[in-house]
Amino acid sequence: MINSLFTYSLTSGVTLASMYAAYRIFMRQTTLFHFNRSCILAIYCIAALAPLLTFSLPTTHGSMASFTAVLDEISINVSHAAAIARQSAIAQSILTIYIIGAAIVALRFVADFAYMIYLRTSCKATEINGRTVRILTGDNRSPFSWGGEIFIPKTYLDESLERLAMVISHEAAHCSSRHWIDLLLSHMVIAVNWYNPAAWLLNRELVNAHEYQADGNVLKSTDDATEYQLLLIEKTAGPRFHALADSLNHSSLKKRITMMMKNQSKRSAYLRSLALLPALAAAMCVTNSSCANSVQEQLDDQVRTEISTSRGTTAATQQTDASIEANAQYPGGFEQLYADISDVLQWKDGLDEGRMSLELSIDAEGNLAEITVREGLSETTDSYVIGCLKKLTAKWTPAKDSDGNCVGMSFVLPVTLKTK
Repeated sequence: MINSLFTYSLTSGVTLASMYAAYRIFMRQTTLFHFNRSCILAIYCIAALAPLLTFSLPTTHGSMASFTAVLDEISINVSHAAAIARQSAIAQSILTIYIIGAAIVALRFVADFAYMIYLRTSCKATEINGRTVRILTGDNRSPFSWGGEIFIPKTYLDESLERLAMVISHEAAHCSSRHWIDLLLSHMVIAVNWYNPAAWLLNRELVNAHEYQADGNVLKSTDDATEYQLLLIEKTAGPRFHALADSLNHSSLKKRITMMMKNQSKRSAYLRSLALLPALAAAMCVTNSSCANSVQEQLDDQVRTEISTSRGTTAATQQTDASIEANAQYPGGFEQLYADISDVLQWKDGLDEGRMSLELSIDAEGNLAEITVREGLSETTDSYVIGCLKKLTAKWTPAKDSDGNCVGMSFVLPVTLKTK
């Protein structure tokens, strides 16, 4: 489960980074704020779905020959078992760091969410200019909105009616556009891709788009743009509020004023969003899970041995391979099987080097029922290798027939022994 989440995160992260780069280069300087926000949300959705999108590679005789060549290079170097163990430890450490990081970000997200709910239930509601707002007492923060409600520190009630109306208009724009839902989505993506700078930077672009939209709403409702800009200059110096809320001082003041004074982008600027398509295509070519799975499945099929075309029987069930719908699976795949074999094999004097061919029988319960030598090296070496393999107690996923019933099956496993 954790491995799958990490793999999902890597695939999603590459898509996120590629499309963020395209957005930053081609779209962030436009004044199409509503459209830009929609594009950012589309990037999040595409990145979330990208690992699930698949396309198949055609299988040809030539491609299978290349897989066979790769298979022939697979071997168990018993003198390097310690090195393999170290690699496994490094991979486990990386996975552990990912889990810890994701847990910390997720806990912070939950804490912020809980605090916002607390404020909604504890702050007194009042009506200002026909709009219901909640008053923050003893809070020196900037006004913000969350969950469709506006929160204003008590000190802001001393401002002029014109300025207070500007503040409420700004936060009301966040509420009506449901920007808080965007931020929830953004932070869920960050929790999964916490190590990916693109996830954090895209969140910043989303917040900027929110603020540009809200600023534009205020400018439409007032004839004094200069007064609003002065209000921002005076009120954006305080501490920023939680990332889950849209706050008056969340974004760069310089950027916001620049965007207010910037000429409206032409309609042709919408075409810039087309740059996201080649970015998506590039990411899919690198990370498409179906491509990787297609290669892995074909390699696994070859490793399964020329998947027991011997029509042999298994220890548990009289079952021909022709009726098997799904083959038995080792936990972690055949790569992990070879790694585990490396762990149990220890070189000792009297063993022969060379290539062996072993037939493994997996019963309907997923147990390694029998090991038979089809092509051996010597009686001593064959017996030793079989004894070592019997130490593999991991439970297999049993093979299944066309009716979905668990059945036994056998396959041939090539193993090459060498000292260096």
